[in-house]
Amino acid sequence: MDRILKLVYSNWYEIDNELRPFPNGLTKEFREWASSHLKEIDTRYFFNDPTSTYYFRHSNFFYHSARENIPMVSDDEIDEEGTYLFPIEIECNTVHYITDTQPNYNFIETLSPKMLGHLRSGKVSILLANMIDPSANPETIKKIEKFFNEQGIKKVIMMQGNIKERNSSIQMLESVISLYQTANEMDKYPYPTALGYESDFVRIEDLNDLTQRTKKFICWNRYMNRPHRLGLCYLALKHNLLDDGFFSFLYSPEDNTKDLLARIVDDDSYAEKIDSLLPYQLDTHHLEYEELGRFFTVTNNKKELYLDSYLHIVSETEFDQPGTPFMSEKTWRPILNLQPFIHVGNTLALNKIKELGFKTFHPFIDESYDLEVDPRKRFQLIEREIVKFNNLSLEEIHNWYYSIKDRLIHNQKHLHSFKNFNPLKELCQI
Repeated sequence: MDRILKLVYSNWYEIDNELRPFPNGLTKEFREWASSHLKEIDTRYFFNDPTSTYYFRHSNFFYHSARENIPMVSDDEIDEEGTYLFPIEIECNTVHYITDTQPNYNFIETLSPKMLGHLRSGKVSILLANMIDPSANPETIKKIEKFFNEQGIKKVIMMQGNIKERNSSIQMLESVISLYQTANEMDKYPYPTALGYESDFVRIEDLNDLTQRTKKFICWNRYMNRPHRLGLCYLALKHNLLDDGFFSFLYSPEDNTKDLLARIVDDDSYAEKIDSLLPYQLDTHHLEYEELGRFFTVTNNKKELYLDSYLHIVSETEFDQPGTPFMSEKTWRPILNLQPFIHVGNTLALNKIKELGFKTFHPFIDESYDLEVDPRKRFQLIEREIVKFNNLSLEEIHNWYYSIKDRLIHNQKHLHSFKNFNPLKELCQI
């Protein structure tokens, strides 16, 4: 008989005559505070600690576990008939709270003696769940591995947006939750979103081969503290693309622009021009600068910009990191909006997209860049394709676009088919 996967939560609260679990990893003091404020805070998904900089919360993992009816039990309900996981829901910038003792916080002290015993015996496995962000870097994973080994906890699983480290005793799982999320949003559009306009996507009936669009490119970039995004800004300036496309380059880099740019291109002479250009905006002019880093991006989709441009330059979260490719909602935006794309992300991203059943755009776009491991060489290959595209007239691009209409429609329909996809499928099979 198959063993049943069960999630263990040590602490529970009652609200509306129903028992619900606190997120694992919270201190006793915070649980006491939260219990006295249950009517004031959103208990559906998360608790934020108002007194410190750390938090663990119910998020995407908890939501999808409930959706898939994965049983949730307490410490006292552990028996011999299940596979038990103790989930700690993290985000990329909070994983270090597991291993680093903070003022008034120590992760091990949040565990009950009974749960610590189950973890050390191997009856229960630790699950570090971060489905929406890239995997922690290999150095952090090694630190986590060492930390749990020193605590006598041998069975650890990490479920994140991709996998960077396979040479580890930690069992590494990945998730493409962004694909599921984008597919489900399709049935909700149109609706107002965080930036104040009605958000919608390009539909098949919107296509009109008699109307020529005015822009060749569309490319979204918010946080610019990444070499490849500065590189895209460099290309936009170097090849005079700004007048021929819709570009956003919003939040200035925290690090030195020249140093970051030098990691991806040989020419750093544009660093000052980039700094003076930022922020370069499309749909955020009404926001204060500090707000440019805070708004929710996933559902903002200004349809008229996609209807007036042809080629999407996807600026993913990662570009120069080894490991499996990470895919956020940025990857699915062109597919949602019936656009071809050049993917500026990790190597083999296009290969993974095709494995999922989507069609790409070789040979018109030379996609050999996807196979290049060296990020500098890959960026050069991407530049070549962008320049080649830019040298075409709008009429030539328009004719090509409608010659591949069937491919674009296939991709959009296939995207919608993932609305019933289970992003926890890999976890449920352990």
